[in-house]
Amino acid sequence: MTHYENIQLVDYVRGLVDPATAATMRSHLETCPACDATARRLDMVATVARADAQFEPPAHLLRFALARELVPADALTVEAIVHQTEPEQFRLKSLIREAAMHCCASRP
Repeated sequence: MTHYENIQLVDYVRGLVDPATAATMRSHLETCPACDATARRLDMVATVARADAQFEPPAHLLRFALARELVPADALTVEAIVHQTEPEQFRLKSLIREAAMHCCASRP
């Protein structure tokens, strides 16, 4: 059995192949566990990448914590949050903690 190359599967999961090719690939994936598993992993990675591109954790969390839209002066705070949470790989708990700390520090 011939397998698809990763780049072909990437194009498939991103919807970049023409309908006829997509149908052929879909048929192959139904009978090839190896290609199907690879396509599912690539689809998961693509989904995470799309979600990551839509979400700006520090700015989003700071905006929520402050209950207002951010202004240009907040850029330094966002950068500080990014810098302080980088060692913890930007885990959500760390981001929330830092946003809350910066929010509380900025209130009178």
